[in-house]
Amino acid sequence: MNDQLLKTSLIGLAAFYHDIGKVYQRTGRHLTDKYGKGSYERQLLLNDDTHLHSLHTAYFIENNILNTPIDGLWKSTFNAPGFLFTSAAHHKPNNEILSKIVTMADQIASGLDREQYAERDRKRSQFDYRKVMMTPLLRIASLFEENDYSYRYPLSIVNLESIFPVKSEKLKDISAEENYKKIVEFFEENLNKIDYKLNFYVDGLISLFEEAFSFVPASTLGEFDDVSLYDHSRTTAAFATSLFKFYENNQRLPEYDEKAFLMIRGEFFGIQKFIFSEGAESGKNPAKILRGRSFYVSLMTEVAALMMSNKLNLPSFNLLLNAAGMFVILSDNSKETKDGIQEVNKVINDWLFEKFFGEVYFGIAYVEATPSDFSEKHYESLWLDLLTEMDKVKYSRFNLLTRDSIFENYHKQFDNAVSCSLCGRESAEKGAEYGKNCDELIKIGEQLVRKELKYLVLYRKDGGKIFNKYDYEFRSDVGDALLDASKIIDISLFDGFKGFYKSKINTYVATDNYVIKSFEEIAKGERGIDALGVFKADVDNLGALFALGLEKKRNVGENKRLTFSRISQLSRMINNFFAYYLPYKLKKDYPNTYTVFAGGDDLFLVGRYNDIFKLALELSQDFKRYTGYNNEVTISGGISIFKPNTPIAFMAEVVENNLTHSKKTNDYKKPKGYLTFLGAKAKWEDFIKVYEEVKKNSWLVPEATSFDYKLLELIEMSILLKNKNLNMQDLAKNIMWIPRLKYLLARQIKNQNAREELSLFLLDKINTAPELFKAISMFEIYNKRKKKGGKK
Repeated sequence: MNDQLLKTSLIGLAAFYHDIGKVYQRTGRHLTDKYGKGSYERQLLLNDDTHLHSLHTAYFIENNILNTPIDGLWKSTFNAPGFLFTSAAHHKPNNEILSKIVTMADQIASGLDREQYAERDRKRSQFDYRKVMMTPLLRIASLFEENDYSYRYPLSIVNLESIFPVKSEKLKDISAEENYKKIVEFFEENLNKIDYKLNFYVDGLISLFEEAFSFVPASTLGEFDDVSLYDHSRTTAAFATSLFKFYENNQRLPEYDEKAFLMIRGEFFGIQKFIFSEGAESGKNPAKILRGRSFYVSLMTEVAALMMSNKLNLPSFNLLLNAAGMFVILSDNSKETKDGIQEVNKVINDWLFEKFFGEVYFGIAYVEATPSDFSEKHYESLWLDLLTEMDKVKYSRFNLLTRDSIFENYHKQFDNAVSCSLCGRESAEKGAEYGKNCDELIKIGEQLVRKELKYLVLYRKDGGKIFNKYDYEFRSDVGDALLDASKIIDISLFDGFKGFYKSKINTYVATDNYVIKSFEEIAKGERGIDALGVFKADVDNLGALFALGLEKKRNVGENKRLTFSRISQLSRMINNFFAYYLPYKLKKDYPNTYTVFAGGDDLFLVGRYNDIFKLALELSQDFKRYTGYNNEVTISGGISIFKPNTPIAFMAEVVENNLTHSKKTNDYKKPKGYLTFLGAKAKWEDFIKVYEEVKKNSWLVPEATSFDYKLLELIEMSILLKNKNLNMQDLAKNIMWIPRLKYLLARQIKNQNAREELSLFLLDKINTAPELFKAISMFEIYNKRKKKGGKK
């Protein structure tokens, strides 16, 4: 770690801890006389009695940081006030620059300009601040209606229950102080697990804060209670490190209209083509390589973000978004920073070009920003500017003026060799089944499901496996990796906090004795057909929700609420549904499911066809609950059914078409939330309703009969009648579907009351939703088909 990275890491830590006292204050803990009224320490930290949490921050640091290796590093690095006063005096900064940096970072991270920040400092809560619970951004995000503040997160650490918000009135009798004490107890128990080596300490602390404080409101003033302490602390730390770098270059802090910052976005393109690429043999067992390919994208993203951060001498605090092949970093604005960005960009793309023949590309874009640009009034424009710059990069890709577009010697790799049977892109040595890249990816997939391998360790190494700069290994324990590792990542899916950075880049796949199941094995079942269901889904209107969904009122620009902290939090919460909640659900309820990818705002799952359908319906309702039943934050999906040996690229194409169909709408003002399955497009709730009705009706016998198939034929006749261009012969034929239905029922059901009841049900479903009813009926026929040998 060089001198500047050491300094930015320490400044970031001081800023990251600046509001830790809020948690302790809300436990009702009493401070010692050292921080009592009239004391020297109190006078240094406070102007009045409005920010007592600063005293609790000082008390925490005194008992947990002073006289530790972190304190020793601070004292040997800075000729300035100690860690305690730099962190805790942010509401009464002294003349020392480090205290001023933390104060300014706190203000910018809050999304406030100087006047708003001063006004907030003067405010006092008119109610018991301890009982304030966090408002879920996913509930209040809205494009067309007034924001709804009726839901809250319970005061808790992150767990499978607390991630679902509940109605405020259900939480009114809960003891807030007791809940805060439990949070503090969890935090202190796990703080001791973190190694004091500075880069590991920063990474571990970030993960611990996320788990402990994601549902602790950073502010208990009503209009600010929708940002978590974790997100506010991290963005404050990111601004502090960037301000420190600006100060080192300019020997002053920036003006509020000065372009002092860079927002940097890195993103990999061509990901899905890479994941689903195939060769001659890929249709036989794609399961053995898909897991490795998907994880490899996450691995490259982790390493790219680490490379960029290290090049710019920034700690992990500044990596504010990192999911689904994309990251966002905050830095200072300088020529050195811009040159570093381009240098890393060139190294990565040169490697990608040679390794993947130009199919995978890394794009980097950045925008300059002033402190005022991060205020609620202006941040929307800044965020949209960054997205616009990334779109320009996306459609320019490799620069043909500086790079040959043809691989002149590409064919020579196949001399005395054959093409890889899995990807068809690279050569495989004679006697070898796969090329080097695919062989590596298969081994990654195999290692990911081994029970004992819990850590991914990254090392700097010239000529390394990733970008020729980094190497990696999977480990069962940390061991001697502490000596020379650049980053240690806990990739265990279901373990608790172990002291290191915990990433959600691993996903659940179906295994048998820790070996990945083949798609043929997944497709088999005791009942119905042996087929796969493929489910792809993503969040609707996400870009619009980010840009416009957090306004206090529709069409009132002065009331915009988009800030860096809020967009980081909103992105993280959406990612957590797919990357945190989903693996638990699959393990518990649908263990025979294969996750191709799940994270960011989308998922791609493969499983037995009947499991996938039921899982999709359940996930739609889980997501609804996850958003606090916000009708404007929805997911849409597509499901397709295939034989298990179908080429995966074809599966991906078909299910993508279904997803696209689900998202098409003629009225952009109406919420989406559709599923397309077996030719039918309908709301999730309609699928659920019809499915439940079909299952319970008496005419559904345990085995598929001629009645089922004749019913399908009649439903199709009713659908064909909608065709206005139908000729007279077909019209005359199809218009008879109702009399034929009556005749079919008369032959099938002798009891008149039962026959009439079923007739009314069928006529209603066929007339109102024929495509949906047909899809569900076909699904049930698949379930009832006999297997060869008479088994169902």
